[in-house]
Amino acid sequence: MFRVGPTDTLAPPAYRVLSNASGVSLIRRTRTCPPPATRLLATALAAASLFTDAASAAPTVIPDGSPASVSNATATIALDTDSSSRDELDDWFINGLDHLFSTRWGVRTNGTTDDFDGPSVVTADDVTDTLVITGSRTGFDYAIQYVLAPDGLSIEESITVTNTGNAAADFRVFVRTDYDLAGGSSGELGSFDDTTQTFTQTDPANPQFTATWTANDPISGWQMPADSISPILDTLPNSNTPEGPRDITFIVSFDADNLGAGESVAFSTTKAIEIPEPGSLALLALGGLLIARRRR
Repeated sequence: MFRVGPTDTLAPPAYRVLSNASGVSLIRRTRTCPPPATRLLATALAAASLFTDAASAAPTVIPDGSPASVSNATATIALDTDSSSRDELDDWFINGLDHLFSTRWGVRTNGTTDDFDGPSVVTADDVTDTLVITGSRTGFDYAIQYVLAPDGLSIEESITVTNTGNAAADFRVFVRTDYDLAGGSSGELGSFDDTTQTFTQTDPANPQFTATWTANDPISGWQMPADSISPILDTLPNSNTPEGPRDITFIVSFDADNLGAGESVAFSTTKAIEIPEPGSLALLALGGLLIARRRR
């Protein structure tokens, strides 16, 4: 978790860059931010520009209702293209198979939980395979970032929350994930390891794949299953592990207590899909054939 205070100002542009333990760059807004009317677009462009080099094209601002995705030779990640709900990552194709049904973030402060159903600004950088989402709500701004690894097998994701109110406030940040390995969902198995803060999911119907999710910052709670963010009022119960077989969903929370006016805080996580090497897949197929022959 990072905190940046309102006194950490820099000359324009009013953004600074930090890196977490995983090397993920994160934006920090200082008190010298643009006016509210221009803040969303300015933040989105500044965020996306962090991931381009001098020779690359500028990141693309994605219009409402238009596809928002980035791809490399192995994988594609995509956001919900519905203009009323664009903060949900709902596709992660690897070698043509989709392993993700949805991931979405939410923030609870001042007695209200907001899971970002509403307007936002999305930018896509095809050079660095990065999607950035920025938005503004009553009392806070947020920036969500997804970075697809070059091999396509992991995603570094983060959220930065800035207190835009006039006084310190408590913030609880939620992230909900629903993996569907190879598109399957009915017989999934899930578990959570408190020591490593890692969620693991498998599916007996697709045993060659394993999905993991790891919190890179201390969490305040978790729950499995978790159907929605918006009804959540307070503390997650740290319940139900292992879980399944069923359609597995899980939610994790992070806390930023007494975040000062103008201060920012960031949390990051890592998604990963384990896929056997081609040789291992061939052995699995051969083993299946041998079992089938013995049954005959």
